[in-house]
Amino acid sequence: VIVENHYEARPQSGLEEAFLVYEAPVEAGITRMLAFYSVEQEVEEIGPVRSARPYFVDWVKMFDALFAHVGGSPQALEQIKEDGTFDLNEYWYGGVYFWRSDSRAAPHNVYTSTDLLKEAQEELGGLEFEYESWVFKDSEYTSKEQVGIAIDFSIYDWNNAEWIFDENIGRYERYDQEWVHQTVSGESIYADNVVVIETDILLIDEIGRRSIEVLGSGNAYLVQDGRVVECEWQKETASD
Repeated sequence: VIVENHYEARPQSGLEEAFLVYEAPVEAGITRMLAFYSVEQEVEEIGPVRSARPYFVDWVKMFDALFAHVGGSPQALEQIKEDGTFDLNEYWYGGVYFWRSDSRAAPHNVYTSTDLLKEAQEELGGLEFEYESWVFKDSEYTSKEQVGIAIDFSIYDWNNAEWIFDENIGRYERYDQEWVHQTVSGESIYADNVVVIETDILLIDEIGRRSIEVLGSGNAYLVQDGRVVECEWQKETASD
């Protein structure tokens, strides 16, 4: 699900329940998030849901996932068509697998849920899962290690992210502009692992849309267990 991160979209719903989130800039450097949920989860409200960009479509291909969004850039919509992405566009399925909240002004008012996503999966043809599970390790935190990381996505302070290590639970808590990033439920957003990758980002039109290189290789930083590890990311095809 594409989840908006503009300040008018906050607090968001359901982000704290996602098992994996990709965050990347769109126009003006404002970020959006691609939140992944499993079929076993029960999340009553996810959103606000916004429009797609090509690099989010690439990341969806890793899991052959159902892709929920509200429209998209011309490049993203063409890529969805060409790639055979299992597409759930609110433009075609609004009022069926999405709803618009009366408590928010458009375009920050589109929501979905895991129940509706499961209905879409079953009614529109189902999915075949062929990806391999990731390998996870136990926490190895020691009191000497408390490194976090700050990410400057844009010129807007409210759009920059900081992950601060909470030594009491051995996890990273997300902050925006020195404030804890909380969702509608009042819950903070936590992560066990934060990965930052370096890659090429190009402006492709006068609106400020971006092209982000998601294939190839480059430097990366894994923030885990209170420390940072310098790494290299590699990805040959969108489905890797």
